[in-house]
Amino acid sequence: MASLFPLAVNTITNGLRALRGVGKQPCIIGIHRNQWEAEAANGSTVSVDHIRQAVLKVLEPLRTVSGAATAPLFLCRPRSTAYDQASTGHATQALTAMAASGPYRLLDAANATSATGTPLYRPTGSPNFGIFTDAKHYTADVHKWFADQ
Repeated sequence: MASLFPLAVNTITNGLRALRGVGKQPCIIGIHRNQWEAEAANGSTVSVDHIRQAVLKVLEPLRTVSGAATAPLFLCRPRSTAYDQASTGHATQALTAMAASGPYRLLDAANATSATGTPLYRPTGSPNFGIFTDAKHYTADVHKWFADQ
């Protein structure tokens, strides 16, 4: 994520500038971060506080550069079993605690539904649970659900 962060900041800055340059007034309604894998992949010794600080180092600057100081920040609950489960548990604990305070909202793909309202998550359907294509990457329907949130 660290190597892509400057690109994300540059893309948002230039995109907003271009929209404003043609007379549009973009309104950011939320910022979504689904990148807990980096924290979970670091091993079970990663602390909840470290994960919280890593998330804040990404989201708060994005809020600043986008001018979305009051936009809600959407975090995603880890569901993949492809990572060390102790580390995934730490990520879940950190993100849940963040969602309990401040401008954060925790999204859980286990609540995802299709366009017709059919639940997508099947807890007994390991490793993909009906929400992953390969135990790591969400299906198109789950991404649409995230966007709708």
